[in-house]
Amino acid sequence: MNKKMLFFTLILAFALLLSACGDESKATPQQAPTQAANQPTSVPASAPTVAPTNTPLPEPTAKPLPELEVDSGWYYYTNANEVRDVVVYNGTAYAATPGGMVAWDLESGYYTKYTPFDGMRHISASTIAYCEMPEPRIVVGTAEGIDVFDPETNTWDNGPIVPGDEYINDADVDALYCDNARGLLLIGYDGLGVFDFNTGEYTHYGEDDGLPWSGVSDVLVDGDSFWIASGYNGVFQIKNGQVTVYDEDNGMPNETAYALGMAPDGTLWVGTSGDLLSFKNGVWTEHDTYGNAMDIEIGADGSVWYATDSFGAGHICQFDPAAEDCAYLYDGNGMDALTLDGDTVVFGGEDGLFRYDGSDVREYNIKADQLASNFVDALAVDSEGMLWVGTDNGTQRLNPANPDDSQWELFDAYGDGDNLPGGNWATDIATSPNGGVLIAFTNGDASYYKDGKWMVFEDYYSYDAAAIDAQGNLWLGDDGEGLVVLDEQGNKIMAFTSENGLLSDDVYALLTDGDVIWIGTSAGLMKYADDTLTTIFGEDDVDAPGIVDLALDPDGALVVAAWGGMYRYEDGQLTALVNFDDIDPWLRPLSLGIGPDGILWVGTVDRLLASDDGGETWISYTTEDGLPTNQINTVMEDAYGTLWIGGGDSYTGGGLLRIIPDA
Repeated sequence: MNKKMLFFTLILAFALLLSACGDESKATPQQAPTQAANQPTSVPASAPTVAPTNTPLPEPTAKPLPELEVDSGWYYYTNANEVRDVVVYNGTAYAATPGGMVAWDLESGYYTKYTPFDGMRHISASTIAYCEMPEPRIVVGTAEGIDVFDPETNTWDNGPIVPGDEYINDADVDALYCDNARGLLLIGYDGLGVFDFNTGEYTHYGEDDGLPWSGVSDVLVDGDSFWIASGYNGVFQIKNGQVTVYDEDNGMPNETAYALGMAPDGTLWVGTSGDLLSFKNGVWTEHDTYGNAMDIEIGADGSVWYATDSFGAGHICQFDPAAEDCAYLYDGNGMDALTLDGDTVVFGGEDGLFRYDGSDVREYNIKADQLASNFVDALAVDSEGMLWVGTDNGTQRLNPANPDDSQWELFDAYGDGDNLPGGNWATDIATSPNGGVLIAFTNGDASYYKDGKWMVFEDYYSYDAAAIDAQGNLWLGDDGEGLVVLDEQGNKIMAFTSENGLLSDDVYALLTDGDVIWIGTSAGLMKYADDTLTTIFGEDDVDAPGIVDLALDPDGALVVAAWGGMYRYEDGQLTALVNFDDIDPWLRPLSLGIGPDGILWVGTVDRLLASDDGGETWISYTTEDGLPTNQINTVMEDAYGTLWIGGGDSYTGGGLLRIIPDA
């Protein structure tokens, strides 16, 4: 049984003691904190107004849990309609998206979606190329190296494409270009890699080789020259190993270079932030594109096609250099991808893939992909058992009993109507037995949802943590503004900062526990109970005390995920569970989840950790085991005992993974 299938079997059985699947490490618990840390320090609450009344909310009538209508197994929820790059081979368009690779039959409209469960090494693909190696191959640049797809057998080879221990085999690849005539694959990542797939030779050009900047947005080959669009520092030409830099210092009108194209007459075309540039015989010429030119294709007749993406809007244009005129083919949202297939133009952006055959534009879109964004940052279950998913493109509510056959409700701050939340990037979601849902938004106003209505708190912008206490009061924490408590109407009841008892003005985590509110700050752990703030541990008590997340185990004890390690707090005693340095000195935790079976799940920037023995031993899971991403922002077990995992960042896809164990 291979590692991936063993991981699948283990997760379904939740038998995490078997170390054959993944990286198991014996973690030596830290020494217990000093006794002072086990003797909480109390600080009377100092607030601008009176403390909240201790009138608990009435207990709602328990509703039976709907029957789970989904079989056991793995379920990836991603959105593969945001096209970042596209190539056409033999009537099929292969689209690179942050939700996987999609192969579209352009005539029938039939598609096949590929994810790590099908063989990709990472779900987020940003660039794609057609190569003859010598057999036809689709080469895909992902957030963790290069995958090679055989379009004849529909199979993947994600072994190292470059010989040796080259960093490229695990790097975030930004650009690909195949020179099939010479058998060269150009790879844009931390500089330029040139792979000769006929001889197996590999050469890398970086800052040590004369490149002034290692960023790469696009690459191409022109004879014996390699060209690089650097993104923000101009265009570089590598010829015979020598680097020539073109930027504003030597006459380039705009050095934010995103895209490249080489015309048959030797004119270099460069897409920039606002202008299309042409370069010939040492002379630069500006051509207005009314937007960031993100992709350029040169037709067989020398025509210049480009795609623009400017703050979401975009268009596809056929540019006539002689007339300085643009024939607009399509206007849409964020056009980033463009390729020419004979007389057919295939392009894509935020809303899907499109084909123009000379007369009509046809759209290709996966209607079943309901996830608003592949960056998932928060999860919660409300009083009705509905799952809330926080992404950077809106907050969604869905039925976990049958997600595929139900409509996912999207709450979009930029949608139509007046009843809208105050932001789209949900970083924390808190729910209450009375049906209330409180959301903290990055780059948005905290908002409260109840009985179908949104209340937006405009004074609380870009907060980080949320909780609803037993009285229905709303708690919001910020990484700089401290802590504020509101009633359901948005009136401020209390506020805490370092000036009136808070350990730090950086509040990262909040958790309701009966009449207690647990408060995680950058300087340690506190609790609020009986109108009093109490310090549980601070900077002098443990190493790296910054709190990342909080959860309660099945026994009711508090489990704390901090920068340096994990702790268990019960009956006034703090016990160190693990020092993350014992697993990996570079490990940085992001999230914590505990199931009813007591398994500890810790999401980090580069893996998912699991322990079923209270932190004594840990197993690491990565994309090699089938995870869609290694950056795990949120992890949660729902009432069905199924595991939900959300990850990725605002550019690199992660999506949502659900694992349902055998009944």
